Amino acid sequence: MEVSQWQGKQVEAARALTQQGSQALRQNNLNVAESALTEASVILDMIETPDVEVTKIRAQVFNEVGFIRQRQNNLDEAESLHSRAVKMCDELLAAGVDFRGNAAATSINLAGILAQKGDFAAAKLVNQKATDLAEALLEEGENKAQATNLAFGANQNLAVIAGRAEDYETANKAMARALEVVEMLPAEAQKQIAVQAAQGAQQLSVMLYQSKRFEDALTWGKAAESQSEKAYEAAGEQVLPVYVTSQINLISFFEAVGSYALAENALFKALDVVGEHPQILERGVAFYEELKKLTDEKLEAGDLPREEVNESYEEVLKRFEAVKDQLPKGDNTAS
Repeated sequence: MEVSQWQGKQVEAARALTQQGSQALRQNNLNVAESALTEASVILDMIETPDVEVTKIRAQVFNEVGFIRQRQNNLDEAESLHSRAVKMCDELLAAGVDFRGNAAATSINLAGILAQKGDFAAAKLVNQKATDLAEALLEEGENKAQATNLAFGANQNLAVIAGRAEDYETANKAMARALEVVEMLPAEAQKQIAVQAAQGAQQLSVMLYQSKRFEDALTWGKAAESQSEKAYEAAGEQVLPVYVTSQINLISFFEAVGSYALAENALFKALDVVGEHPQILERGVAFYEELKKLTDEKLEAGDLPREEVNESYEEVLKRFEAVKDQLPKGDNTAS
């Protein structure tokens, strides 16, 4: 058999194993995924004259094994593998090969590792490259669904990473763009991605709240509420914690800017939707206890007079006492 024919068979075998590994990874079967990807890597190492197709497959293998190492909390090896994959993607792009989708996804993964290790400045630079690639694909309009999802993910990741790097201008712009991209999707697709959008907006809003940028926190808190409502409508009880978190955070954000009546509205809206939820009621009790410490003038300025505060406090406290034994351990809210 000629060398070119034998190499072709090797490439096809490596590609098939890589696809098998990718599918197993999507199904969260890490052992099967790692076995298939390792076998693919062995075959690729045997190829004597690597070409573009070999480099494409190898970049994918390194990227996905890197993702497995990340899941195993082996961050150093994950970073090394993702870095090698990014370098291969860059080489392909420099050679005129249109590998931008893979390059963007790989850079997002590397940025995630760098952020997880606390190097937010480097993570932001890598994720910005991914965002630029994704936006270029979206602008060209080919494979619109894939490009839209990629642009959403790249922008949302950039927003969260920039927030951690305390670059709030970039964070705000990137989150605004991420949610703008979501609106490009069909209505049903928007619902499917809503839980991710809600969680991203929640993360950024809490960072901004903790940095005392309350107006910005409120902007993304409202966005998280809107997206979590879509997610709850689409998926029901399984995404209830996302909705609960968004409402609890909104109470804190409205309270921080002195909009006490709106904070109260957020509280009772959440209770109307999900019923006697212990976390929401607990937050309500804490909210009214803080308000009771304020002057009458400040309460009036927030459109919530003391008489109403006292009445609502007694009602919410009574409701909380009836369910407080159901409180879960741990909390991811802003308050």
